[in-house]
Amino acid sequence: GTGGFALEAQTLGIPTICGELAARLAEGAHQNLRAYPGETLTETLQWDATKLPLRDETVQSIGIDPPYGRSISLRGKPLETLLRDFLQEAARVLKPGAHLAYATPHWAEDKAIEYTEQAGLKPLEKHYMRVHGSLTRVIIVAKKT
Repeated sequence: GTGGFALEAQTLGIPTICGELAARLAEGAHQNLRAYPGETLTETLQWDATKLPLRDETVQSIGIDPPYGRSISLRGKPLETLLRDFLQEAARVLKPGAHLAYATPHWAEDKAIEYTEQAGLKPLEKHYMRVHGSLTRVIIVAKKT
């Protein structure tokens, strides 16, 4: 909702597309990104990450922090369904050899790895980031083979 991952890329000088499902979140991310250097490198779009308007095998890398359903609605979908559908879509648009990094809550880690492999992506690394007492984020890095 804030464009945090896109902001990290933008500040590193990496051309980026920031996508948000809800129009108000896309606008909020756009406003945040405009406040930092490199804003011309980032385009903000409203889209559904499970139905990307991109051609097959055209994306060099993806970084995503999907909602977990706590503060942002999943629009009636269980997190596991969102992860599975997104990972299939990511595998479709990533170029061979391209990388994906995404965050998931610790309680969905096993399913996330399973869905990553089912999508034809190879998990390479996992990193744990404690957020607060009841949530640890798992950052999963995978590669399209």
